[in-house]
Amino acid sequence: MRAILLAALIFLGGCGGPKLSDRQRDEVSDIASAEAHDAMSDSSKVSELEGRIDDLEARLEELESREPAQGY
Repeated sequence: MRAILLAALIFLGGCGGPKLSDRQRDEVSDIASAEAHDAMSDSSKVSELEGRIDDLEARLEELESREPAQGY
């Protein structure tokens, strides 16, 4: 969703029609910068969670390999 908003802001800033004032350009830049920062922050959080999940999966595999095989 944020990527779509960011793309729309960039597109609107560069499209034809009435030119944006310096203040409007600064505002668009600030919004785009904030959205990009949030997206990067979310990305690092997701990467951290993926790493933790990988660690948990490795621990589970280790525990499962220690269990004796059950014969039926």
